[in-house]
Amino acid sequence: AYFTATAYVDGDEGKKNYTMLVGDALSTATATVVRNAKYQGDPTIYAIPDDEVSKMRVTLDNLRSKDLITIQSTDAGRVDWRMLKHTMELKRGADLKWTLADDPQTKLDQSVVLQKLNALAALKATKFFANDLSTSTAGLNESNVSVTAWSKDGKTSETLETGRKADDGDWVYCRISSSNGRNEIVGVDWTK
Repeated sequence: AYFTATAYVDGDEGKKNYTMLVGDALSTATATVVRNAKYQGDPTIYAIPDDEVSKMRVTLDNLRSKDLITIQSTDAGRVDWRMLKHTMELKRGADLKWTLADDPQTKLDQSVVLQKLNALAALKATKFFANDLSTSTAGLNESNVSVTAWSKDGKTSETLETGRKADDGDWVYCRISSSNGRNEIVGVDWTK
């Protein structure tokens, strides 16, 4: 079987499980790819469109959280941006306004700051890699962009660093690390 899916159902007769066996893809006269499927113990064979079958297929990457930064703009107290050699540190004051840490008198456009922070929080992982992926392969020995966000209380931090662009698509390698021990390299569609 291509894969099996089992559903456990509580009913009037107690718990029952239904296992569907899904076979290899078949081409049809209409060029629609289907898969034969049947419930275990039931002789009826069903033809299911392949795009529907793919929705049922479960992999670890499907189930993993795609979130990169969990500190939302409303919860952040400080953010450091480093782009190549340029660094900018922003702090949120008691009045909830963002300022430059080294020049609090410079007035910042608060809507633009929030837009940038929301865009950062909206980034999602698109690829996952084995833990043995080297930082040099990912181009993370010297990251292009590095953003660190701290919670308002300063106890939690999360850092996102971008590496080299992938050879096979519109994504970049990205290292995510945090004060709670997270440290992984993922792929991120940086065009979004």
